[in-house]
Amino acid sequence: MEYGWGFIFDPIDSIPIAIIIPDENEVKEWIQVICEYFETAASFGNGIGEKGESLLSRKQIVGYLDNISLVMLHAWMKQGSPYHKQGRAYFLKSEALEYIKTRDIKISRQEY
Repeated sequence: MEYGWGFIFDPIDSIPIAIIIPDENEVKEWIQVICEYFETAASFGNGIGEKGESLLSRKQIVGYLDNISLVMLHAWMKQGSPYHKQGRAYFLKSEALEYIKTRDIKISRQEY
C-alpha cells in the first residue's frame, strides 16, 4: 500500500510533524469497517436487540417477572433460556415470555 506524506507544524514549537495520508482504497475500507461497527453497536451495544426491543439486564427482567429470583433466572439460563451475552447477560421480554409459555411456568407479570 502506498501512503502519501504530509507535514504539519507543531503550533507551540514550530517543529514539523510527519503525518501519513492513506490512499483512497484504505479510506473506503476504514469507512466500511466503521459503518459495520456502528450498525452492530446500534443493534446491541446501545441496548436494542435484533427485534428492535430494549435489552433488559438480569435485575430488570427479574423485576418484570415478579415471581422469579436471580437464582431461578440463572438456573433457567443453564437450562437454555434465551439471552444475549455482551459482557453480561441481557434479555428480550418477548423471548423470556416465550420461554415461560413453552414450559408452562406460572409467573405474575407487571407492566414494564
